[in-house]
Amino acid sequence: MQAQTDQSFSKLTAALQFSNLKPYTRDVLVKVYTSLTISIIIAAVGCFAYSFFNSALFTFGVGLGLGLFSLLKFVYATPSTNTKFKYFLLTAFCFGVLSAPSINIYAQLDPSIVMTALFATSGIFISFTIFSLLSDKRLFLMVGAGITSLSFALLILFFASFWNPSLNYTLFSISYIISVCFVIYDTQLMIYRIENHSDAHFLDHALILFFDFLDIFLKTLRLLSQKDSDNNRSSNKRRR
Repeated sequence: MQAQTDQSFSKLTAALQFSNLKPYTRDVLVKVYTSLTISIIIAAVGCFAYSFFNSALFTFGVGLGLGLFSLLKFVYATPSTNTKFKYFLLTAFCFGVLSAPSINIYAQLDPSIVMTALFATSGIFISFTIFSLLSDKRLFLMVGAGITSLSFALLILFFASFWNPSLNYTLFSISYIISVCFVIYDTQLMIYRIENHSDAHFLDHALILFFDFLDIFLKTLRLLSQKDSDNNRSSNKRRR
């Protein structure tokens, strides 16, 4: 029994070393996920800054939001890595500020929801990222086809929800699944481009993954708040 446990642990350790990836790919991925982690921290700083300076930073955030497409253009178009990194951090900060009003609404309902959503999003993101990195087969074409089909279904349900509001939950569920699928798609596509096209623009890859993380986080917040409000309604009915 002990021998089987040790063998299983050894296989798990070997798998988590990502030996299926080329050394060059692993080096680029280290830079990608380091940049991603920094961008999430900077976005959190932007969110906290909004809480402290509220109205002033909201006006500032609106102005930044109007220029956000220009910032994204600079991130992708700037050849200098140092300059691109500055625009990258500024973009993350802007999205933190612009997301803060929504996050504050959920935090006022229940402060614990924000941390729960953060941990849940991190768990989902890390799990599907590890799955994508360990998979030898490049699934992005298959996942991309699935995302296209789900997006088409989402569009149909969106118009149908005008006549049947009960479809809103189904609409949100499909949207959530699409967001999770994008983690697999973008990670697999990133690995493919690094291995086959020597695409070492790690900040470009990190920015795409940052959007995936933020999208799942905001949707998880909404999901948890809906569950919390449903629980409150149920408890109120029981009291009556």
